[in-house]
Amino acid sequence: MRKRVFLHIPKCGGSTVRDEIIKVFDKNRVIKVYGFDAPNRYMTKESFINEMEFGAGSFDAATGHFSLSDIKPFIRDLNLHVYTLIRDPIDREISDINYMKAKVNHRGHPWARQVNSQNLYNKLKGKPSGQAKILNIQSENDVCTLKEMVSSYKLESYKKMLLDFGCLEREEQEIQIKNITKDKTLTLEDSFVCRSMLTYAQILTLKEHFHLDYLLYKEAK
Repeated sequence: MRKRVFLHIPKCGGSTVRDEIIKVFDKNRVIKVYGFDAPNRYMTKESFINEMEFGAGSFDAATGHFSLSDIKPFIRDLNLHVYTLIRDPIDREISDINYMKAKVNHRGHPWARQVNSQNLYNKLKGKPSGQAKILNIQSENDVCTLKEMVSSYKLESYKKMLLDFGCLEREEQEIQIKNITKDKTLTLEDSFVCRSMLTYAQILTLKEHFHLDYLLYKEAK
């Protein structure tokens, strides 16, 4: 049986997928890579890599925050089937800003507090293609070769991904993507930003700026 790995790109609906994986698979055979070592197989990225290198990959499924380059050396040797969700890049970056606004302890909170309707476009222009970076994509050719290593799905197709991963019996099952930011209360000065604050021309320019992310999104299932 192939080991299943969910590469959890932040702000792409991954919290919902993570919870379903933990619910469905044997808790002793699921590794959760979320920045800390704890009981029930929670691991740092370094511990996860060590597990794959020296522990012969004693797991059936894994989910967490790591990059493709972290696990690439083990994909063939451990027979990993890697899955990920890809989101519309502009929507993802705006969601990331709002998440940092809402999380006062986040290292990016001071920067996110400065983002408003007047400077949103320029702030987005200053951000790199986050999804491409996590998936180690540096050119259009890399997007083509990615298909050989990773099964990528659009966020809108999250149920299809859960079905293929083995978390659902049928795609019609009721599972809603969580919004882990929506219930946060912000002051007026920290109000959320949204896509409608951008002009059509700005959106076109940002699509070019995030062109590798948009190519990933286009090629995802």
